Amino acid sequence: MEEPRRALACLFILALLVVHPAYAKTTKKKRERRKAKRLDKQLKQKKISCASSVQVSQASDLDCEGPHLDIENCVLRCVSEHCYQKIYAHEPLEDGEVDLSREAAFKLCGREELKNLELQMTS
Repeated sequence: MEEPRRALACLFILALLVVHPAYAKTTKKKRERRKAKRLDKQLKQKKISCASSVQVSQASDLDCEGPHLDIENCVLRCVSEHCYQKIYAHEPLEDGEVDLSREAAFKLCGREELKNLELQMTS
């Protein structure tokens, strides 16, 4: 009677040791995805806020006035001047242009900037 219990207990412990690392990896990936979604949501909220301020005030502090005013470039500069300079400054978006690869790069840059701000605030 004692042998089957001992064997079952050993089997249970072995199963825990095998499953646990895989479980830890999936939960880490889930945490990273949740954090990325949260950062994306913050970027989206900032972009909405910037879009309304650019349209209302013509973004006087961003030098977005003039004959070549492009609201989308002004909004991107408002969201993150650093990321805008890194990704769009050399070739700004044209009126109505959609560039998905640069948009994705801007989003990644913005996430990193937000992460760095959070680290600075916690330390």
